[in-house]
Amino acid sequence: MYNNDSRWYAVFVQTGKEETIKNKLQTCLENKAKPVIIKRKLKERKKGIWTEVQRNLYPGYILAYGKLNKYDNIDINKIPGTIKVLSDKDGPIPIDEEEMQIIEKLIDMDGIIGYSNVIIKNSKVIITDGPLKNYQGLVKSINKRKGRAKVKVQFLGEERLVDFGINILDKVE
Repeated sequence: MYNNDSRWYAVFVQTGKEETIKNKLQTCLENKAKPVIIKRKLKERKKGIWTEVQRNLYPGYILAYGKLNKYDNIDINKIPGTIKVLSDKDGPIPIDEEEMQIIEKLIDMDGIIGYSNVIIKNSKVIITDGPLKNYQGLVKSINKRKGRAKVKVQFLGEERLVDFGINILDKVE
């Protein structure tokens, strides 16, 4: 999915309208770029029943992967619900490659971050597999009851703490 020629761009949109605007972006951008809403799988409990949901990693943002120019910027900004494209006078500004390297390794081809499997041994968390496997240092805390890990990620030059879904396989003391 990711090649050296293409870059990631950020489109700031009305929160809650990401899916609608993503569909319009697909038509607008044709084969120039693929719009992606980065989502994470989480477990949520309502009325005592656990269900799996997908929540936006960055509400109000759609990322576009490809090659965009200043004319694409104009077309994107015409889409209702689009607030702005991260850009300057020359057109869209790509997101910093270092920031996106981690995100690229976390997501699947559809932009979904799945569950990571963890074992807790002597109060130490060991990530055995899943998207967080090589990023143990980014995990700041674990909520065993909710099956979530708080993870530190960079996005558009800002550090954020985000919940990711985990499966606790075993607790060894």
